[in-house]
Amino acid sequence: MRINGVRVKNFRTVSAQEQYLDLTQTMTIIGPNNSGKTNLLQAIQMFFTGYDNMHGYSVVDDSPRGKGSRTSIVGYFEGDPTGDDLSFYADLDRLYSLY
Repeated sequence: MRINGVRVKNFRTVSAQEQYLDLTQTMTIIGPNNSGKTNLLQAIQMFFTGYDNMHGYSVVDDSPRGKGSRTSIVGYFEGDPTGDDLSFYADLDRLYSLY
């Protein structure tokens, strides 16, 4: 299983305009101070650790608009549904059936 990208919206300084990070190649994040570079990396960490993590996610503190804005962090993956990743895809199918 390989992560190909992450889409972030409404997380700290990342505004309502979605930011997509293409992780299929080497990537460098550059920008001036306080432009959101670290917040993008923290969004990726939060994606893998869940909202109840060491950052203590709070809509009031971590949403650029405060209460009411929904943070969205979406990961894109690539895997082999018939090989090494078979059990992952089986679990995913079970989750979809519950949905």
